[in-house]
Amino acid sequence: MNEPQRILVVDNDQDMSKFLNCILEQEGYDTIVMTDADSAPDMLDDISPDLVVMELDDEDDLDILDLMRGQSDVPIIVLSTDI
Repeated sequence: MNEPQRILVVDNDQDMSKFLNCILEQEGYDTIVMTDADSAPDMLDDISPDLVVMELDDEDDLDILDLMRGQSDVPIIVLSTDI
């Protein structure tokens, strides 16, 4: 049996993180949830996700996103209501 794909969810809103985690796990994905975007780049090497789902709250998160892009070619889905 194949290992489920691993998705790193980065969102400081705990309700949204729980919601995404619930949906993704129901679909058979292995999810890791982080509420601290500053730590996300360090986790890329540790957990080797197949996909990152990240909420952008402010301009600082854009810097974190750029850092992650320079570190890995993992696909990143960006969620944002407004920055």
